[in-house]
Amino acid sequence: MKKHRHVLMYILAIVSMALSNGKYLYAPAAFVFPLLFLMSFKKETFKKSSLMLVLGLAIGNAISFHGMLPDVGMKYLHALPFLAGALMAPAFIAQMYAFKKSKSYSMVLILPSLYTLMDFLNSKFNPFGGFGLLGYSQHNFLALVQWASVFGAIGLTFLIMLFGSATFWLVKENKFTYPNKHLVIYASIIVAVLGFGMVRLYTPNVSDTFKVSGLHTLDRTVDETADLFSDYADNPNKFIEASNANLDKVLTLTINEAQSGADVVNHAEATIVLSHKNKELGIEKIKNTARNQGIVIVTTIYVLNPPPEKNENVLLIIDETGQVVVRHYKYGGNEFEGSVKGNRVIESVETTHGHIAGIICWDKDFPSTVAQVGRRNTDTLFIPSADWEAISPYHAIVGTFRGLENGANVVTQTVNGMSMIVDYKGRVISEMDHFQNKTWINRGDLPVHTASTIYPHIEPYLGYVFIILLGYALFKLKVSKDNEGVI
Repeated sequence: MKKHRHVLMYILAIVSMALSNGKYLYAPAAFVFPLLFLMSFKKETFKKSSLMLVLGLAIGNAISFHGMLPDVGMKYLHALPFLAGALMAPAFIAQMYAFKKSKSYSMVLILPSLYTLMDFLNSKFNPFGGFGLLGYSQHNFLALVQWASVFGAIGLTFLIMLFGSATFWLVKENKFTYPNKHLVIYASIIVAVLGFGMVRLYTPNVSDTFKVSGLHTLDRTVDETADLFSDYADNPNKFIEASNANLDKVLTLTINEAQSGADVVNHAEATIVLSHKNKELGIEKIKNTARNQGIVIVTTIYVLNPPPEKNENVLLIIDETGQVVVRHYKYGGNEFEGSVKGNRVIESVETTHGHIAGIICWDKDFPSTVAQVGRRNTDTLFIPSADWEAISPYHAIVGTFRGLENGANVVTQTVNGMSMIVDYKGRVISEMDHFQNKTWINRGDLPVHTASTIYPHIEPYLGYVFIILLGYALFKLKVSKDNEGVI
């Protein structure tokens, strides 16, 4: 009967892991699965436990992200979630080994430190961006996600894993009684983190607000959009006609939003498609609209250039005078897109609606780069995007975390995905699902001025924090051996 209990626990661990990330992002599941995996192998041999952990973590992660990756023609790309899950196993294996060798409470730091380091390295050095950070699972747990303003999304990963390892230690060592110092330490961390979150979340913002609208016109799944791109090569005159007609439609909607009270209008990625021939005329029309309506326009233009020149995916911030005050080229995913690669410098500009900046879609998957937003004291970050149904709303939620980390409101207008207007505390002001609406406009009010955060200033050094914690635990493993209760 006990053997079957461990098998059931193992299955539940895989299911919980699958529900914790990717398509599901259930906050409680993220806290449960590390504990269940550790409990599953409490009495198993080290070799068997290690093999089963590799398999279980690989399966759980593969289920989480099944079908979410883009079809970019790369062989075996869809096997990456399975491989990424398997690579998480060493952190669990190291934790089990430490628990077998020592009863010191310090051992609980091994799993969270190692697992968080992996998330950190993924977010900082993965050329495709930090896809799949476990901290994203907590996006609806607003009191907890405020911690991202200090240690980023990976700080939440640490807390999640610490819950699993510390709870397992307390159960294993029969320390779940009061009072004892281990339980007090554990409870104090939880109270401090949630207390900080509650204070930050409910501290009122006395700033004025401004009205923002996001919009797009194209659907990438219909023939009309496909024809627009194919006509560029096959029928240039037809392309110019269709391109100009689409631009006029976008600007008509923009004018309507301005006349309805919008201070800033944000166009989604690739909503405006121009060629090198009508690029300057198109930009001039957008500038005239901003000037005539007295609004700020954040627009993203996809410019088709003749080979061998690369296409341009460029964001423009145009102020009320019709001047282009920010020009940003996309830097994320250019290898797949074949567009001009940006220099990873995120410019910002002071406006009557606060300090604003803009990046494009895949750019938001690079937390270290986006930390420039916080260091520049940006109030609102615009992220025009283009997604697909399987990755929605996951990818919009990623943008929410960039705002939490950097103390910025986030406006994400998404073709074929979830559009979200979110304040700097992660509260959703308004959202709009492309697939549930026929008119793709999202509106909301945001504070002009927000609050600075710690994260962007300590981000370059975060890796060292977790290395030090891991080093301390390994040192205690070496010297404490079986000294029960040693901290």
